[in-house]
Amino acid sequence: MKFNPVASAEDFGLRADPDYCTYALEQRHGLQTGTIARDIQAELEKLLWCDLLILNFLLFWFSTPAILKGWIDRVLVSGTVYGGKRFYDHGGLSGKRALVSVTLGGQEHMFGERGIHGPFKGMLRHLLQGTLAYTGLGAARRSRKRFPAGRTARRCRGCRPW
Repeated sequence: MKFNPVASAEDFGLRADPDYCTYALEQRHGLQTGTIARDIQAELEKLLWCDLLILNFLLFWFSTPAILKGWIDRVLVSGTVYGGKRFYDHGGLSGKRALVSVTLGGQEHMFGERGIHGPFKGMLRHLLQGTLAYTGLGAARRSRKRFPAGRTARRCRGCRPW
């Protein structure tokens, strides 16, 4: 795949402003001129083609892993996916759905109103609302599965119904 997760001025062959990089504006210009990086263009085409986006990751420090954050920053292109009047129900990805699958360490009592980490749902708000819903993606399915640490066979039995 060779996707580069680091957003930079190098993502644009022909810059709107060669002296100062405003990333969102350069994204729009790069798409208009056909000079956006090939890996971004390829990923954007896949995203616009799909009906269901599946994000499966290990929660790091209450957030997405850096490579996923880089994918979001580079592929959710301003002017196509969001921006102007393109947000929430009118986002560029409206009509598509997202399924988020997250793994994390810790015990169940740590994630709740009285848990040391607080409610689990709050940990994903930046992704679920601030990114996915903002771009128009709807939730494919809401479900929470807890699989205890331990033997792999025991965890796999819990996955079968899901």
